Amino acid sequence: MRAQIIPRKHGAGSFRDSVNYNLGLSKNDTDKVEYVNTRDIFEPSVAIREMEALALENTRSKDPVFNCILSWRESEIQSREQVDEAVSIVLKELRLEGCQAHYALHRNTQNLHLHLCVNRIDPETYKARDPAHGWTKKALEKAARKIELAQGWEIVRSGRYTVTPNGEILEKSDGRGDGIKLSQTARDIEAHTAAKSAERIAQETAAPIIRSAKSWDELHKRLAERGISFERKGSGAILHVGETVVKASCVGRDISLSKLEKKLGAFRERDISVSVRQPEPIERVEKSPKVKNAWT
Repeated sequence: MRAQIIPRKHGAGSFRDSVNYNLGLSKNDTDKVEYVNTRDIFEPSVAIREMEALALENTRSKDPVFNCILSWRESEIQSREQVDEAVSIVLKELRLEGCQAHYALHRNTQNLHLHLCVNRIDPETYKARDPAHGWTKKALEKAARKIELAQGWEIVRSGRYTVTPNGEILEKSDGRGDGIKLSQTARDIEAHTAAKSAERIAQETAAPIIRSAKSWDELHKRLAERGISFERKGSGAILHVGETVVKASCVGRDISLSKLEKKLGAFRERDISVSVRQPEPIERVEKSPKVKNAWT
């Protein structure tokens, strides 16, 4: 997923503009709105007035509005609970917890995306908070990685952060690489085909799903949707990525059958079919949507 700030110059300069856009009222396109919610607002129907009233308690702050957008991949469909969880993660990473917020999930593009409007004025002290102490882009990118890990979405491998197979978020400047450990055979396959190897897919795609699964049924279902299966093999486990077998130990030490059984209970066999998985280019990196399109 992607997370980015919406600058004031792109129409996000007031609570009225922001909330009306969230609700689809600014251009009479309410059909695009999938879900709306608020934080620390007593009456959502008058959210604009509440946010404006609090902002007036700090006359020195000329820019109390903070807007950002979260954009998931086209194939990723979120529940309302996952949207609320994502907002909580973003607010915590931005150090804006407890601030008034209004957000809406939109479906007017190929992928679902969330518009989040936050009032920077602290409701208790009336002081203006500085999101992430000025490191907003960095905080949003880290929040995106945390959301992917928490909800099992595919990890974006571009940017300043990388995620290790064990779910650790690291800055690339620390010299520890991209966190993916491939066998020489897998590297040879990637060099020859220019497509992601089964080992890479298992670590990038399967690992977050397995780690976030709350039951065997959920684990099998979400993996099957991505053309992957998890199966018992002797006293251990393997993954089928398309037609290729990958040992669970190649994915991560925490993904052994014994550790998963402690978390999910006794192993349950898959009872659903697995989708056909198409080859994936090794250098595929989604481009961030341009800011000028995020507010239209």
